[in-house]
Amino acid sequence: MTQNSPGYDVATVLDAAAVASLGTDLFAEFLPDSPNNAVICKTTGGPGANPKYLLDRPTVQVLVRCNPQSELGAFTAGWALALACKNALLGLTPQTVNTTRITGVTMLSDIANIGIDEKNRQHLSMNFILWTEPAAGTYRTALGA
Repeated sequence: MTQNSPGYDVATVLDAAAVASLGTDLFAEFLPDSPNNAVICKTTGGPGANPKYLLDRPTVQVLVRCNPQSELGAFTAGWALALACKNALLGLTPQTVNTTRITGVTMLSDIANIGIDEKNRQHLSMNFILWTEPAAGTYRTALGA
């Protein structure tokens, strides 16, 4: 059974919550140059996996890019999109996403304005820890076993 990247799993959750549309304005692991308003979910590592039990805690950065900063309204719309991402992930009920069981999501850092890119598009960033039970296939013991 193939396991997807944590970034792809988070993008799948955001797509299911109708925050953005996967492949249109929501992307996993890479961010194309367009559209201007877009969300990327990027796997960023995390603390080491539990050596005995099937419990991983990968981290994911959610980055929101919004229209060029010609007016405050563009930033406000980007902030609203970042807040929608945050709200869709925090309080997520335990569920299987693709092949990974996500049992919880913790926010590592709240929404931060990390500046603009070469096209004057604003970037907002936030970071999360996923509490996951990966599909079996290792020598680790399943939780509750």
